[in-house]
Amino acid sequence: MTTLSSLVDPQLLTEAKQLGGHQTTHETINVALKEYIRWRKRMEGTKLFGTIDFYPEFLEEIDKQSHLR
Repeated sequence: MTTLSSLVDPQLLTEAKQLGGHQTTHETINVALKEYIRWRKRMEGTKLFGTIDFYPEFLEEIDKQSHLR
């Protein structure tokens, strides 16, 4: 049976583990996957920049709400 850590480049895994301060390979891989997913979703979102027009009233309301947090 092939383990996940045997499929990953050992040097990349070691570097990621050190940079992230992770104790285990399991933790390192899970955090790396979460960061990758978050990054890919962010990149998908950037495709929308400049394509959505907001009403000024909507932007004012969003601004008000952000100051309440």
